[in-house]
Amino acid sequence: MKMRSLAPVLLAAGLFLTGCGSDDAPETAPVPLEVPTVTLVDPGEGTAEVVEWADDGAEQDTSIVVTQGFTQRAEGEGADDSADSTTPDTRLEMPVSASTSGSGEDRAVEAEIGVPFGSNAELNDDIATAEGFVAKWTGDRTGRMLELQLGAPEEASDTARAGTEAALLQWARLPIVFPSEPIAPGAKWTVESHVGGDSSLRQTLTFTLDSRDGDQVELDVEVLQTPTVTELDAGEGLSLKVVDSGTETRTGELTIDLGSPLPTAGVIDYVTSVSYGDDAADESGTRIVQQTHRAVQFGK
Repeated sequence: MKMRSLAPVLLAAGLFLTGCGSDDAPETAPVPLEVPTVTLVDPGEGTAEVVEWADDGAEQDTSIVVTQGFTQRAEGEGADDSADSTTPDTRLEMPVSASTSGSGEDRAVEAEIGVPFGSNAELNDDIATAEGFVAKWTGDRTGRMLELQLGAPEEASDTARAGTEAALLQWARLPIVFPSEPIAPGAKWTVESHVGGDSSLRQTLTFTLDSRDGDQVELDVEVLQTPTVTELDAGEGLSLKVVDSGTETRTGELTIDLGSPLPTAGVIDYVTSVSYGDDAADESGTRIVQQTHRAVQFGK
């Protein structure tokens, strides 16, 4: 089966946000964000307490490091490597200064990006023009994000603006939310939402409360992403259907200080694989396999 290369299923498309409207701060604009559904699966064992952010007035200096990559290959009898393509892993590190105002149902956080830099040294001077990029979000005490606004500084290049925005959206689409019910060590809950620029994936994050000591919380995280679009147009009259999919969570652990707006340490690193085949292919036929690598790391 000969076919053109398909675009990755999961891509954060740049919105190319406009520059600042004043000399003081970038002008922000809302970005699409689905409010997730939280379901308690197991309350855990032992003394149960409600876990919620209590960070009114907090200020935090940290960093968010975002990694992404993509591969596509043809497999099976008669596979044609003309469909193969690879986007090597790229890494963007963003120093972040975040502050919180309000509490409960009126929690609001504002984060300003310092000088970002990436794994491609040749682009770092350009990427550095995104210094001062702003992310603002409102939410509640559970960590649920209700509205997100992003804004780029006037001096930011198109490349820096789009790259920083895509990285921030990748972070925002891994919502770290606690259930409203009391939980004890060993508790499990799910956080479900659609992700991707075209909402083409249904994502389920499964959190486990590993431990809690006052405001210090340790979590384990597993990621599952499932395509909601089951058929793709591959061109030349060829239709491809999803025949298999899965997500491998390479690392999923977070350290959270409930008195700080962002996790203080940890990483969520995962690879989602989706296999496509045409109507004529059986289990031994040709498949197009796409693998999307994503990772978000917190802390200095």
